[in-house]
Amino acid sequence: MCHETEPYCGAYRLDQRIVASVCLHREPGGRTVVLSPCGVCRERLAVHGPKVLVAVADREDPAVVLWKLLRDVLPDYWMTAFPDETDPGWTV
Repeated sequence: MCHETEPYCGAYRLDQRIVASVCLHREPGGRTVVLSPCGVCRERLAVHGPKVLVAVADREDPAVVLWKLLRDVLPDYWMTAFPDETDPGWTV
Protein backbone atom coordinates (compact mmCIF):
# COMPACT_ATOMS: atom_id res chain seq x y z
CA MET A 1 0.00 0.00 0.00
CA CYS A 2 1.28 3.45 -0.88
CA HIS A 3 2.09 6.05 1.76
CA GLU A 4 -0.32 8.45 0.04
CA THR A 5 -3.33 6.31 1.02
CA GLU A 6 -3.88 8.02 4.38
CA PRO A 7 -3.89 11.56 2.94
CA TYR A 8 -6.42 10.38 0.32
CA CYS A 9 -8.58 8.89 3.07
CA GLY A 10 -8.19 12.04 5.16
CA ALA A 11 -9.32 14.21 2.25
CA TYR A 12 -12.35 11.95 1.82
CA ARG A 13 -13.23 12.07 5.54
CA LEU A 14 -12.97 15.87 5.53
CA ASP A 15 -14.82 16.20 2.19
CA GLN A 16 -11.79 18.03 0.74
CA ARG A 17 -10.38 17.91 -2.78
CA ILE A 18 -6.75 17.01 -3.32
CA VAL A 19 -4.92 19.78 -5.17
CA ALA A 20 -1.35 18.44 -5.11
CA SER A 21 0.56 15.29 -4.28
CA VAL A 22 4.22 14.59 -3.60
CA CYS A 23 5.90 11.31 -2.71
CA LEU A 24 9.40 11.46 -1.25
CA HIS A 25 11.82 8.66 -0.47
CA ARG A 26 14.74 9.00 1.91
CA GLU A 27 17.74 6.90 0.96
CA PRO A 28 19.87 5.24 3.69
CA GLY A 29 22.49 8.01 3.37
CA GLY A 30 19.86 10.67 4.09
CA ARG A 31 19.33 11.95 0.55
CA THR A 32 15.68 12.52 -0.34
CA VAL A 33 14.46 11.77 -3.85
CA VAL A 34 11.14 12.47 -5.55
CA LEU A 35 9.01 9.57 -6.76
CA SER A 36 6.34 10.21 -9.37
CA PRO A 37 2.90 8.82 -8.50
CA CYS A 38 2.46 5.13 -9.25
CA GLY A 39 -0.43 3.87 -11.36
CA VAL A 40 -2.66 3.25 -8.34
CA CYS A 41 -2.02 6.76 -7.00
CA ARG A 42 -2.67 8.27 -10.42
CA GLU A 43 -6.06 6.56 -10.42
CA ARG A 44 -6.82 7.84 -6.92
CA LEU A 45 -5.78 11.37 -7.88
CA ALA A 46 -7.71 11.29 -11.16
CA VAL A 47 -11.07 11.53 -9.38
CA HIS A 48 -9.92 14.95 -8.12
CA GLY A 49 -9.53 16.17 -11.70
CA PRO A 50 -6.87 16.67 -14.35
CA LYS A 51 -5.49 19.85 -12.77
CA VAL A 52 -4.13 18.16 -9.63
CA LEU A 53 -0.43 18.98 -9.36
CA VAL A 54 1.89 16.01 -8.96
CA ALA A 55 5.56 16.03 -8.13
CA VAL A 56 7.97 14.26 -10.44
CA ALA A 57 11.74 14.06 -10.26
CA ASP A 58 13.96 16.21 -12.41
CA ARG A 59 15.70 13.92 -14.92
CA GLU A 60 19.14 15.28 -14.04
CA ASP A 61 18.67 15.37 -10.27
CA PRO A 62 15.97 13.16 -8.71
CA ALA A 63 16.18 15.21 -5.51
CA VAL A 64 14.66 18.19 -7.36
CA VAL A 65 10.87 18.46 -7.55
CA LEU A 66 9.18 19.36 -10.82
CA TRP A 67 5.45 20.05 -10.63
CA LYS A 68 3.22 18.84 -13.46
CA LEU A 69 -0.51 18.62 -14.00
CA LEU A 70 -1.86 15.11 -13.57
CA ARG A 71 -3.29 15.44 -17.08
CA ASP A 72 0.26 15.79 -18.42
CA VAL A 73 1.54 12.66 -16.65
CA LEU A 74 -1.63 10.71 -17.43
CA PRO A 75 -2.40 11.83 -21.01
CA ASP A 76 -4.46 8.79 -21.97
CA TYR A 77 -6.73 8.48 -18.96
CA TRP A 78 -9.08 5.56 -19.53
CA MET A 79 -12.18 7.35 -18.16
CA THR A 80 -12.22 9.66 -21.19
CA ALA A 81 -14.21 6.85 -22.84
CA PHE A 82 -17.05 7.84 -20.49
CA PRO A 83 -17.31 11.64 -20.86
CA ASP A 84 -20.63 11.81 -18.97
CA GLU A 85 -19.07 10.18 -15.92
CA THR A 86 -15.81 12.07 -15.51
CA ASP A 87 -14.52 15.58 -14.89
CA PRO A 88 -14.97 17.53 -18.15
CA GLY A 89 -11.33 18.65 -17.93
CA TRP A 90 -10.25 15.16 -18.96
CA THR A 91 -12.05 15.33 -22.31
CA VAL A 92 -11.04 18.84 -23.36
